[in-house]
Amino acid sequence: MSYITIGADVSVNHAGFVALDEAGVFLGVKYLCVKKKDAKPPEGICIPQEIMKCKDVVLRSLMRLDWLNRFYGAVSGWIDGRVGREYIDTAFYVAMEDFAFAKGHEAYQIGATAGLFRLEMWRRSNTYLRLHDPFSVKLFATDEGDADKVLMRTAVMTYWGVDLDRYGGAAEDLYDAYALAQMARIEVQVRQGKIRLEELPEGQRRVFLRVTKANPVNLLDRAWCHREQ
Repeated sequence: MSYITIGADVSVNHAGFVALDEAGVFLGVKYLCVKKKDAKPPEGICIPQEIMKCKDVVLRSLMRLDWLNRFYGAVSGWIDGRVGREYIDTAFYVAMEDFAFAKGHEAYQIGATAGLFRLEMWRRSNTYLRLHDPFSVKLFATDEGDADKVLMRTAVMTYWGVDLDRYGGAAEDLYDAYALAQMARIEVQVRQGKIRLEELPEGQRRVFLRVTKANPVNLLDRAWCHREQ
């Protein structure tokens, strides 16, 4: 079965999605941005200003969630659109950055919006979801778990030869999303025996073997989140 990997970096008002095929060929991006000047259709879009300018905090939150619910439905359609007609059976592996480091109200807001995307992916019978904490994403891409956005950009450009700067302010999310898409792709290849752990850079190998208090079992011994029919 052919497969496509998707990297998803989702936050409250902005998000980035990158698609790769099983060979690592870049298939495109979709993103949600804060500044209108960075929204370049059909790839980029902003949350409507009438929602963002609503002064009622509760109403604004509900309006935003309603809009995001429809946006993530469109992202799901975009994911399907990455597949050519020649593919009859295609699996989609989605790696998403978790919000484990967020605190308080920020965690609640991110959890609500990210939860919509998780649910959208879970509803797809051909899609397998994996959550990665921010430390693992940075470690995988840069060999440093505390890497900043500048180092993430440099790592993606240097290691994979990909330049996403043309997407302006959305590039930060897209560089993270690209790394996540590669995380999903490499995990699939390791599981299929096409790549051995000892062949990977140190940081990537550590991600697959890493255990934490939240995840006492390493990545390769944990199943993808998948909806069984």
